[in-house]
Amino acid sequence: MSTPQEIPPLWDWTLERYRRDGVAPLCLALQERHGADVNLLFLALWLAATGRALSPDDDPGVAVAAWHREIVLPLRSARRAMKGWPMPENRPTPEERDRVRAKLQAVEIETEKLELGLLEAWSTGAELAPADASPATALANLRHVLPAASDDPGLAKLAELAD
Repeated sequence: MSTPQEIPPLWDWTLERYRRDGVAPLCLALQERHGADVNLLFLALWLAATGRALSPDDDPGVAVAAWHREIVLPLRSARRAMKGWPMPENRPTPEERDRVRAKLQAVEIETEKLELGLLEAWSTGAELAPADASPATALANLRHVLPAASDDPGLAKLAELAD
């Protein structure tokens, strides 16, 4: 892993990791199978990369639960519902629907960026335990933020790919 001094802010770090081969499908699979908030997954990985471990008392999800539930998820739901929504023969057209859907997706991404900012702010105020910047710390942090998937091999794979 990188040394903590080389780690960029959470949003930039997340974008770089998300673009790596295999990371996006793993995150989306964990989201579908276990209801994962992908931003919490990236926070867990970023904390590990910066040499910080989550303890049983740490609950970063509390910092963003209402935001995620009331802002991010409804936008995602609306965007998904629009996909392939049948349009009449004349107007509005499927192309018009798809343009609006693309705008919704852009807004959804911006709300996720804000959520990552909330999580980064949470991390600056949290007294987190120092740890090795390693895939083992990443996996432990991932299991902490997504206990429902603690045995899912996707978590271990994600910890490796994000290293």
